[in-house]
Amino acid sequence: MKITFSDNLITGNKAIDDQHRELISRIDQFIKVCENKDGKVTAKKSLFKLTI
Repeated sequence: MKITFSDNLITGNKAIDDQHRELISRIDQFIKVCENKDGKVTAKKSLFKLTI
């Protein structure tokens, strides 16, 4: 599964749009880790990045 930022998510506020792009990118990375079964440590590191 691939999650990407699309134009229909643009708010017009650059700061918010940049934050949304980063958040969606981090979620996409987390999903890739889970799908590839790279192990719990990698998944935990990826999940931690979502919280900061």
